[in-house]
Amino acid sequence: SGSCRNRVGRMNQESFPTEELRRQRILNAALELFSTEGFHAVPVPRIAEKAGVGIGSIYRVAPSKIALADSVFEYCVEQLRQAVFQPVDFDGLSREEIFWLFWQRASDWLMRDPEPMRFMVLYRFVGPPNRKSGLRRVGDVEAILGVAVKQGWIRNMDFDDAAAIISGPLMVLTLDNALTAENLKACGEAVWRAVCPE
Repeated sequence: SGSCRNRVGRMNQESFPTEELRRQRILNAALELFSTEGFHAVPVPRIAEKAGVGIGSIYRVAPSKIALADSVFEYCVEQLRQAVFQPVDFDGLSREEIFWLFWQRASDWLMRDPEPMRFMVLYRFVGPPNRKSGLRRVGDVEAILGVAVKQGWIRNMDFDDAAAIISGPLMVLTLDNALTAENLKACGEAVWRAVCPE
């Protein structure tokens, strides 16, 4: 009797995931499908099927497919923040060492899972064209680039130029499925030459 009750308890926990677990399944399924097949090619029922939830669960996470894409973008941004923009003690580090620290964090994140970056690149084609640029929505990027310019760690340039120079090669490598340690290092060297103060 006790073992039956334990089995039923386990079954209920597995069969009826928490709201947060359901949300994670939905975001992961949408991320995978959007990043591999494109936003417009993926119907909401397919996302629900991949996530193992009902269609109604999708609309509890986001009221529309575009709102779901926004939620997936924010989910990717949070992964980027956690992987790359953790606090750093800059004392004793040269500006080149600081650059390589962040470049290596970004490279490691991309090598582990390129889908968030792939989606972040494609996200600009979802919804209205007047949205805030993807990287501008990652406040940490704007803040760190601002500090880097102010401290003289990188040459003086506006945010959009710096973001394009730094993130552009990462985006291209991701979209071309060319993320290798060798390619990331070569791109990092080229980016450092482009942003290094003279």
